[in-house]
Amino acid sequence: MGNLTIGLKTKDNVIIAVEKKSNKKLQDPRSFKKILLIDNHLVSAFTGLTADARTLINRARIDA
Repeated sequence: MGNLTIGLKTKDNVIIAVEKKSNKKLQDPRSFKKILLIDNHLVSAFTGLTADARTLINRARIDA
């Protein structure tokens, strides 16, 4: 079963939630994030492989 990402738009707000799996003992919990800022007005949430997502997010930052 894959990870879950949910986005919810309300009248005044946007809520983004990402399922975060438990950390390994030697892994710093600050070392990975599943919700990243692309621009001042654009945010991305992802699941799956972090390396793949970072490549796509870096491309989106260039395009933004």
